[in-house]
Amino acid sequence: MINSCESSWESLHKYGFYTGYFRGYSFTGSEGTWKELDDTGTDGVIAVDCFEDIQDEKWANAGG
Repeated sequence: MINSCESSWESLHKYGFYTGYFRGYSFTGSEGTWKELDDTGTDGVIAVDCFEDIQDEKWANAGG
């Protein structure tokens, strides 16, 4: 699995963990939105990223 959460890289390298929040991108009808991931699974989620990258518009950090 590729970690495309650029905001986590320094913390993971320095401390070995990251305490930020992850979001999943999914569609309801024709509307796409980022939502919190929960315990119900990731059905319909087409992308996962950390909130900090979404907020700071760091879109190009995922490989592939």
